[in-house]
Amino acid sequence: KTDTGTGLALASGVSVTASITGGPGSFVDGVNTCTTGALGTCTVTITSLVGGTTTVQATMTVTLNGVSITRTTGDGLSGDSANANKLWIAPGTTLTVKGSVPATVESGTDVTVTVTEANTGDSTLTSVGVTGTSSCATWTAASTTALGAAFSGTLAAGDSVDFTCTFTVSSVTDWSASGHGTDTLGNPVPTGSGTPEYVSGTVTPISPATTLTFVSQTPGDPVAANSSVTLVVNEKNTGDSTIHDVTVSGTNSCSSWAPASGFSGSLDAGQSVDFTCTFTVGTANVSWSATGAGLDVLNNPVPATGETVSGTIQVAPPGQGCTPGFWKNHTSVWTNAIQAVPTAVTAAVTELGGAFISTPGSAPELPSAGTTSALFMNTFGLTSAQMTAAGLDPNLTLIGALNTGGGGMNALVRHGTAALLSSVSVQYPYGATDVLQGVQAAVIANNADVAWGPFTDVLANLTAANNLNESACPTSG
Repeated sequence: KTDTGTGLALASGVSVTASITGGPGSFVDGVNTCTTGALGTCTVTITSLVGGTTTVQATMTVTLNGVSITRTTGDGLSGDSANANKLWIAPGTTLTVKGSVPATVESGTDVTVTVTEANTGDSTLTSVGVTGTSSCATWTAASTTALGAAFSGTLAAGDSVDFTCTFTVSSVTDWSASGHGTDTLGNPVPTGSGTPEYVSGTVTPISPATTLTFVSQTPGDPVAANSSVTLVVNEKNTGDSTIHDVTVSGTNSCSSWAPASGFSGSLDAGQSVDFTCTFTVGTANVSWSATGAGLDVLNNPVPATGETVSGTIQVAPPGQGCTPGFWKNHTSVWTNAIQAVPTAVTAAVTELGGAFISTPGSAPELPSAGTTSALFMNTFGLTSAQMTAAGLDPNLTLIGALNTGGGGMNALVRHGTAALLSSVSVQYPYGATDVLQGVQAAVIANNADVAWGPFTDVLANLTAANNLNESACPTSG
């Protein structure tokens, strides 16, 4: 008897064939059949690499009481179940650097790194955050997402949110960022190095620095009036990275400086290059300056510290002069007070009056006869205490002054004596009064390089003048 009514029959040992009728996925190892057990059930396994809903239909044929019956899920017949539906979620996130992070900065610079955490999957993520290491252990999330939602750790599919970290670079600095999140099944998204959820970088600091130094002046001081002078300075890269567009500029007659031949304009760390300036002086002293400049690898100007040098070229005034050596070797023209040179010196000293004609002690001739044996302090209006304070012997004579050696005060008394004798003998650039008062001021100040009256530098100006043309110097009295 055939019964086509309704009812439930448990069929063990029956082969069931499954098929995917919609959506993604496939059967694991291609096996889409199974055999029912004692409870009339069996299992096939499917998998999918993408999100979506997979529909699975099962078909079986069984013989009951000699009747072959084929039933299929989803056929709508009484007692048959619907097709099985499997929802696959495909959680995915990507962490990327927003904009660019500099690989090199000047030491002490603050660097801000921004990364974007994007939900590239098909379902909402929770507990979204970014962690890091080294200088960026802490990352701060933006208050809103790219789609305008308030961010509190939840990120919808297709949305993204920025995280930032700021650090100061004073040494080579590594940073990293790892994105995190949890899918709807409570599983964490893959993270760490080697996944789309990891970015990192390194920032290297530079300390650009340059130093400009004076090298030489040719010819040296004093320079003949209306003659050519060449100055040389050296620009050195004292920093730790290459600089380019290296130049030197200046003022006055040295506004333009030329680099050494073949210079490309760039200096590696530790390298240097000379710059020269050549010009013609007039009859007055010339002040000059030079300032170095360059750009670092970030195209920022190098610091100005240590990049300027300056000086003054002492120009020998036109005229005549007799050196200390001349007067020392020609004492015959100024030994006796009645000779022309001593007489002129005495007149100049007497005309000044005051300290210049006082008699602060015994002297061969007072106030001063301008002779070899006349006291230096009486001639130049100085006291014994002032001489001692300057490190000079109060009993120093004019011939003794010419015989002193060395620099400083010794050079001052030597050239001061020669200048005074020259001022009353030849066409000297300075008058006897200026020489007397200038040397007096320098000794009292205990500074041979002091500026006074017509002298920007008493010793330098007198030295230059004493080395002028000696052709007119008196060789007989």
